[in-house]
Amino acid sequence: MDSNSPQPESTPVAPSSDPLTNQFTSLNDLAHELTSLQDLANRGSWLSILDKVNRARSLSLLNTPHDHLTYLAYIVLSLTKLRRFQEAQTELDSLDDFNSHHYRYETYPKIYHNRSGSMVPFSLRWLHALLPIKLGNRQEGLDRFYLLLDFVREKLNRNGNDESVKVWRKREVFVVNHIINQHLSNKEFSVCLDLINALISRGNSDPVLLSKLGYVQMQIGDLDGANVSFGKVEKMASESVENESGLRNLASRNKALVYLVGKDYLSAVREYDECIERDAMDFVAINNKAICLMYLRDLSDSIKVLENSLERVPTVALNETLIVNLCSMYELAYVNHSDNKRTLSNWIARVAPDDFDSSLGNTGDKLSKCFKLVRNEVGTMLVSHLRQGNNQMQNIPDEPRRKSRKPLTYSVMEVNIFARSHCGIACMRDFEAKGLDFVYIDKMIPLEATRQLQLSRISVVVKAESRSEEMQVDTSLSPRVTAVKPSKTVAITDQATALAQAGVPVIRLAAGEPDFDTPAVIAEAGINAIREGYTRYTPNAGTQELRVAICQKLKEENGISYKPDEVLVSNGAKQSIYQAILAVCSPGDEVIIPAPFWVSYPEMARLADATPVILPTSISENFLLDSKQLESKLNEKSRLLILCSPSNPTGSVYPKKLLEEIAKIVAKHPRLLVLSDEIYEHIIYAPATHTSFASLPGMWDRTLTVNGFSKAFAMTGWRLGYLAGPKHFVAACNKIQSQLTSGASSISQKAGVAALGLGYAGGEAVSTMVKAFRERRDFLIKSFGEMEGVGISEPLGAFYLFIDFSSYYGAEVEGFGKIEDSDSLCRYLLDQAQVALVPGVAFGDDSCIRISYAASLTTLQAAVERIKKALLPLKSAVPV
Repeated sequence: MDSNSPQPESTPVAPSSDPLTNQFTSLNDLAHELTSLQDLANRGSWLSILDKVNRARSLSLLNTPHDHLTYLAYIVLSLTKLRRFQEAQTELDSLDDFNSHHYRYETYPKIYHNRSGSMVPFSLRWLHALLPIKLGNRQEGLDRFYLLLDFVREKLNRNGNDESVKVWRKREVFVVNHIINQHLSNKEFSVCLDLINALISRGNSDPVLLSKLGYVQMQIGDLDGANVSFGKVEKMASESVENESGLRNLASRNKALVYLVGKDYLSAVREYDECIERDAMDFVAINNKAICLMYLRDLSDSIKVLENSLERVPTVALNETLIVNLCSMYELAYVNHSDNKRTLSNWIARVAPDDFDSSLGNTGDKLSKCFKLVRNEVGTMLVSHLRQGNNQMQNIPDEPRRKSRKPLTYSVMEVNIFARSHCGIACMRDFEAKGLDFVYIDKMIPLEATRQLQLSRISVVVKAESRSEEMQVDTSLSPRVTAVKPSKTVAITDQATALAQAGVPVIRLAAGEPDFDTPAVIAEAGINAIREGYTRYTPNAGTQELRVAICQKLKEENGISYKPDEVLVSNGAKQSIYQAILAVCSPGDEVIIPAPFWVSYPEMARLADATPVILPTSISENFLLDSKQLESKLNEKSRLLILCSPSNPTGSVYPKKLLEEIAKIVAKHPRLLVLSDEIYEHIIYAPATHTSFASLPGMWDRTLTVNGFSKAFAMTGWRLGYLAGPKHFVAACNKIQSQLTSGASSISQKAGVAALGLGYAGGEAVSTMVKAFRERRDFLIKSFGEMEGVGISEPLGAFYLFIDFSSYYGAEVEGFGKIEDSDSLCRYLLDQAQVALVPGVAFGDDSCIRISYAASLTTLQAAVERIKKALLPLKSAVPV
């Protein structure tokens, strides 16, 4: 821990990633039980370290100034590792300036014979620079790292050929690496290169430094330079006399990185396998291997790698990146991951248990009494007495705040549960007044309170939580949750976004979101609402202004008349649909849904304890519902028919004649209602026209019309939709909404009024978007129409193409596996073409894939080129 003394040959050097474990004198010569603390740090048992340090402090086991600094370094590091950054900073704030004479050996000649220089551990200086960054103050942290670099270089210049030079050179590289990481996060590559080259020019050819140089060179596109830098590291590894596994792994990881850039994932995996074989705790290799496997096959292999590493080497669970990646992969794999996450918690608990340390067991025998902070049922602060040899605690009268004169008795476990209260500074006076010299408190007590006790010369023992005493929580979920599938479109969109953020050039054609900005007039209305203070709750059903505008719109454009109390404004059309299903469906009712369908329809029915009944349609019939098939499926349980025109995902538009046939069938079934989802009504291509189902004879009383602003007005993030229908149904939905979300955003509603004021069918703003959508649609139809074995139904609305790619199923692809269905084909295209699409199975038709053309024509052209290139070798691989 000493910042000046040389490293003896007998003491192994710990990894440079954690300077706290770099020891430069005999451990037990410097501090009490320091060897056990280092062992706990190596195992990542940070909570146990906090317990030991607190006990050492309270029981006056720290006898020298250096002891205090050494233990402080451990406690600050532990708090940092536990992400309790503010507490760590508070601990550091208790120190004087590092250059103070209080922290120099020569100030204490009787304690430190023949020693001079600073006794501040290098790890404390490092943490002092790191914490501002962790707390969000990057510039202050960066300034401190540069000061630390100056300090290290001053030591190098002063020590000359001293035997500690090697140690300080390693520290120089360590600090520079931290500085480089900060500049890399801001893509300040030239600064990084200057720092690295300056070190190399002074003869510091550290392999970590050269590896970092290669990484920066790759970032700026200098692949030749990166290969040269990585080659030097590989040569060092091959010539190393000690054949150190860490150096060899560094060289292998560099090679794997080159393979990754070239998308040679199999070769990268082989390199990472070698790293893991040499060092089972190589977190970088484990994480990156999992990511490579995700690119190569599917998430199941990636998850197995991370899970197996946890089983094989439990301490891997302490690596934050690995755990975050594993949880993210559980999310992307669409699995019920609550049990998995609980298992992760158990792994971490097994590796770093926060048990009450047995070393404190005899302490109670030496004390005549032990006091604990407790809070009673009404919140009064009480002081409790633990009788020696007795497992019961009794309240000691603490007038005048104590409410009851009768002492209350709690079991030890009950007291532990009650002892979660924060101790105020004021209660310290009570301890002093009673002449107490020892207090036994729960570890949840704030740091400031513990400090006050210590300043009052009251010894403090902090008890850690025992996991064996924790109440077991029932983590079971409702059957509704297990019956519902996650939204595939949302999951794939999130996966594509994550890949893009990781630097993979993914073209995202999965989301149903226009790529246009919200028209300026609409946006300005929202901005003005904020400026004018229109930011309070609105009526649950929506503002009168907006509902009147909706009624006018529906009458003029759709030919259906409503009063404002027959309209309910919600947080998006999705909420409107779900509330409608909840309002009209009882358990056992059937919801009729033509397939392909929007992914959420069946799941919403299940959430309402209704039964989705799927009616398949065919591409040869343009994915339109067969009225005869509908009639054959209706019975006394049929409660709701969901129609979506224009359709998501097919883009099909129901002609008026077919809707009239369906209306006649509906009229024969008194219980049957129709939910008409018309969110894409304005995105329609001539000669097709839109017909609202409620406008058909006899259907006004039977129809719940859902619409919104997201698609036509490019307002997806504004979350604004509405439901119109007979008053008693709308009132029921209004009641549900009042208990779920209440009214929609006041700002969005003002913007909605502006949107409806743009003119018939959205005016020029919408027609311009529709014109662009049509151009994109025509391009895609022509491009995919040229491909053999591809089935296309020309969409007449929305902005989706639902293409039959089933002729490619059955193909075996080397390095990927067999393409069996729409899901595996989409994964293949994401891996090989870096294009994100949605498998048709999510919409109820596994033969197709949905392509959203809510992207620029240039983007679509690039996507088509990638898809064709990736599909080309598959045709020959399909078995005949």
